[in-house]
Amino acid sequence: MVLSHFGRAEWLAKDAHDALMEAIRVSTEAVQHGMHTEPGKAAELAQRWHWVAGLQRQAEIHARLATATDDRLGEGDE
Repeated sequence: MVLSHFGRAEWLAKDAHDALMEAIRVSTEAVQHGMHTEPGKAAELAQRWHWVAGLQRQAEIHARLATATDDRLGEGDE
């Protein structure tokens, strides 16, 4: 179970990083072209950043679950 949480956390962290880099690229382009204030583009950018934050939160949750599970399993070894 610990490995599945760690694996999931790693996978989500990589996806979050990829989404972050894409959000930065798209946001930078929008600002450079002055499109970031258009309602449709602003909504798209906001959605991208919410997606990044969600992936980061999920990765953090799975990392905490893995650590908590690992800590509980280790207590019986003492």
